[in-house]
Amino acid sequence: MKKALLIIFLISSPFIFANEIVSITYIDGWVDVKEGNGDIYEAMIGDEVIAGNSIMTDDDSYAELMEKTSRSTYNLSPNTVFTVREMETEGSKRNVLACTLGEVAFKFKRAGSLEPLIATNSTVAGVRGTEFKVYAGLDGSSLIAVRRGLVEVESEGVTVALGKNEAVEIKPGEAPGDKFSLKGKPLNFNAWNGEKKKEFLKNPAESLKAVEKRLDYYNSKIEELYPIYLEWAQQVKDERAEFAKIKAEKGVAAAAEFREKVILTSVENTVKLSRNVRYYALSALSMRRFIVGNMYAEIKTRYITKLDNPIFTEFEKVYNSFLQKFEEVSIPQINDTDI
Repeated sequence: MKKALLIIFLISSPFIFANEIVSITYIDGWVDVKEGNGDIYEAMIGDEVIAGNSIMTDDDSYAELMEKTSRSTYNLSPNTVFTVREMETEGSKRNVLACTLGEVAFKFKRAGSLEPLIATNSTVAGVRGTEFKVYAGLDGSSLIAVRRGLVEVESEGVTVALGKNEAVEIKPGEAPGDKFSLKGKPLNFNAWNGEKKKEFLKNPAESLKAVEKRLDYYNSKIEELYPIYLEWAQQVKDERAEFAKIKAEKGVAAAAEFREKVILTSVENTVKLSRNVRYYALSALSMRRFIVGNMYAEIKTRYITKLDNPIFTEFEKVYNSFLQKFEEVSIPQINDTDI
């Protein structure tokens, strides 16, 4: 079994995401915060939110997050799981605001390249000076609805650009569907999610296969990046040995120059790769916990006295396949505190 990323010596402390101080500015009901180290505590108004945090609302609770400088807001509806992650893309660190389950309304009050990516279990979206909502359904499906600005939605290599009063639904493992106009079509998360549940119950195994396809994507990225990470980590180790040799033979100044010109670049590359491996592994973990876990509980409850029913046995077969893939590729990159 592969070992999880050994990056303790590379990372000092978590970053406030988007280079902003982001805090919880409104709470109604009970809201939990799960930190990157696994600790869970009750959220309070004024709490700062950093990369690695998850905010979880209950059946009848709400929360609002606000960026101190830009005044951009993220409003979380009941039964929502919202997580802040980081990844490297296009040569720079980007923050990813992930709606794993539920409904989040985003209102960005700045335009430019600093806005984070938005992620669900089925898509990643880029935004520009935008006001929009994200629905994340219990079957892994997503719906993104734009009120103003521009959102570019990508899934399975296909990108759809949404403008004012436009929306699109994305099913896991599929390209975005046809975009549609919001005019005259009021949206309601509970009604939409209810339809997703009906579709899931019609054919649970096929719904889970679609989610499994998304896991295949996460795992493929881990398997692509992890060996490269190991190469860079080994290079850092070798260069540190060389650093010690130079220091002994040529002095502190020569060693410092070697560190500045050589080691720091290798460390930076190692950090970038470790950040992305962690991103994909944690995305897989959230999907396993909040989507696949809920799917299994729903079907097991319905068929608890009919475990030999073909619907259940076919679903369980796909479920076991999902777990095997998850445990073989994703789990080795996950720390005990993540779980």
